[in-house]
Amino acid sequence: MVRFVNTLEAKYPFADNIYPETALAGILWREDRWGLKTVGWTLLRFAAQYHQAFLSSAPQTDIGPQLLNAIQGDPFLRGKIASVYRDALSEPAMTAAKVKETLESEDAIAAFVEQLLQADLFWEKWLAVLDMAQPGVSSIGGSGGDTLTIRKASNIDVRAECVKIATNKWNVGAQIVVFGHTHIPQTVEDGSHRYYNPGSWTRYVEDAESLTLAELKDEGRFPYKLNCIRVEDAGSDTLLSECICIDRFPAS
Repeated sequence: MVRFVNTLEAKYPFADNIYPETALAGILWREDRWGLKTVGWTLLRFAAQYHQAFLSSAPQTDIGPQLLNAIQGDPFLRGKIASVYRDALSEPAMTAAKVKETLESEDAIAAFVEQLLQADLFWEKWLAVLDMAQPGVSSIGGSGGDTLTIRKASNIDVRAECVKIATNKWNVGAQIVVFGHTHIPQTVEDGSHRYYNPGSWTRYVEDAESLTLAELKDEGRFPYKLNCIRVEDAGSDTLLSECICIDRFPAS
């Protein structure tokens, strides 16, 4: 995941601040380039495989069969992919015929893209090859790109999940629970119990549904709020606590 985000962040500085991480897949999917859609598809498959880490359920997409059909049916595309194997993955013996054997399933294709995200080859070079798998562009034809859809992952509300965890901690004796780095600050009070999330000390966005890659180039347009949590033992049975804002942009 770090490799994936760092690859994007090199060109789009705000990519590291998107919450939840799976929203990056939606941003990539809204782009015109088929190669970027493929990377988004790979991210969602990765999220499904490690769903506990992403707190999301398995997404369902229909781009996988198209990728598989394009690779298996188009020898010219396989030749281009073979060159990517040789240049990016240090496999000099890779040929178009071997590509057909190697990328014989959606899982294998997703693993291939994950390898590319960790490779040193400039990603525009291999994205251009993946673009060739777009319906109507590859020689096998197929349905138009606008007919393919990606269904939203049924993301669990991460903020609600954090409150559940905090509640469990309260039930075993904790008065104050502090979590960090869900980007968006949160405070929950329940009697003498408190749950705080100061948020991330970086700029953040609350709604990534309409963001584009172009907008991620200028991170200065996004707000930030620097919070810290103060806890004091005043000698009573109940701890004193508060969330303190140190700085924010735009200033209120």
